[in-house]
Amino acid sequence: MDRELAILRAAVRAVWKAGKLTRLPGFPRVNSRPGRDIALSEAEADRLLAAADAAAPHLRLYVYTALFTAGRNGAILELGWDQIDLGLRPRIRLNPAGRRQTAKGRATVPMPDRLAAVLRQARTVAEQDGTLGLPLIHWRGRPVRSVRKGFRRVVEAAGLAVTGPARVTPHVLRHTAATFMAMRGVPLPQIAAFLGQTIQKTTEKYIHVTPDHLEQARAALDRESLRPRAVGGTLALALVVENEKGTP
Repeated sequence: MDRELAILRAAVRAVWKAGKLTRLPGFPRVNSRPGRDIALSEAEADRLLAAADAAAPHLRLYVYTALFTAGRNGAILELGWDQIDLGLRPRIRLNPAGRRQTAKGRATVPMPDRLAAVLRQARTVAEQDGTLGLPLIHWRGRPVRSVRKGFRRVVEAAGLAVTGPARVTPHVLRHTAATFMAMRGVPLPQIAAFLGQTIQKTTEKYIHVTPDHLEQARAALDRESLRPRAVGGTLALALVVENEKGTP
């Protein structure tokens, strides 16, 4: 249903732009399919990286960069060496110079050591074969427009699902990275900044996997003044509010 509506919406918009409609009608958004919020386990991520190590260089670079930056597919495929800083504090600027930020934000993110090591190797190769002017993800001297087929081969080699509702797609790497951060207690605002999205969206998506995410709320209600006290042989909850005069 979503696909059919998208096609119809695009067709009507084209007619409107051609001046054959006086106004652009609205279309409902129907989400007839469940979300694809699948995250790999640590063991599955390790298997995927091992499979990537044995794959073609451009696929290895794609998997490592996507997983360790949580970047969107388009941002990874467009990534150039001028966006990669391999200095003392390695980082990647996912939004290239001159590109306007859109609703799907592209952040500048610090680079984990494991990714930095892989990119330093790739940089040396690029300097030797004269491909520094090409995007990071290239094959036989040409930019790669899609890694769908190659990525599927890597996923299959890792023993992960390539079909069905649990299939591993490139977007799963982004969701996996965010999930790992949340599970390790990284504050949600930091995760949102890393993903280039709003705090609200990040909170809605990852609050359930943060460890003890309601612990502060529990601790706030566990103050001495809120603990049950024995009153006339029974227990009563004393709700003592500081600076409040009288009892309601």
